Amino acid sequence: MADIALTTSDGVRLAAWYFPSQNRAAIILLHGYKANRSTMLPIAAMLIRHGYGVIIPDFRGHGESEGERITFGHDEVRDVEAAYQYLLTRSEVDPERIGLLGNSMGSATALLYAAENPAVKAVVAQSPYATLEDMVQANVRRLGFPTFPLAPTMLFFIERKFGFPVDTIAPIRHIAQISPRPVLILMGAKIRGSILKAAAIVCRSRRAARIVVRPRNGPFGVSRKTCRRV
Repeated sequence: MADIALTTSDGVRLAAWYFPSQNRAAIILLHGYKANRSTMLPIAAMLIRHGYGVIIPDFRGHGESEGERITFGHDEVRDVEAAYQYLLTRSEVDPERIGLLGNSMGSATALLYAAENPAVKAVVAQSPYATLEDMVQANVRRLGFPTFPLAPTMLFFIERKFGFPVDTIAPIRHIAQISPRPVLILMGAKIRGSILKAAAIVCRSRRAARIVVRPRNGPFGVSRKTCRRV
């Protein structure tokens, strides 16, 4: 493992770990909101056992990286780009074999970035949000408050603070651009709504994506009927 520093296109210095590839392929691991790169180590260990190279950055405003703004994917795509560019400098990594795996905010950012970069070969997205608006509403409900007027007020202040429209953070509107590259979406089944949101993302993907949900009675698959319903 190597401690490395990455610099984004807008000058933010990121802390990251890099584990060299043994099979010419590499995966960029992306953690969730208010987490850090250490939370991705169990997944990294699995990938490393199978020979994959792994790079795990701390997003801006997280862990040991610089920055104070957390923009739920808007600026963080630059962090992913910095990690991607680093992998291109590694002689043991085949540029045609680079993928992304993210959790929560990291998964939403992975989907947004893969839609921008056609060289990314595959994406695994664990618990992504369909839109930033959906994520804010879900968290308001989880706290036991009514979504109106709290959620719209929070979204208004996010726009005022960060200077971008919240509807630009919407993996569901961009996932079709990843097709025909494979996307695997992993969701928990505790909240039925999360399954339907994931299904909606899959249905926008032009069949590039598949969803796996683990409820008590086994895997949940998305059918054409589900796509018509959502």
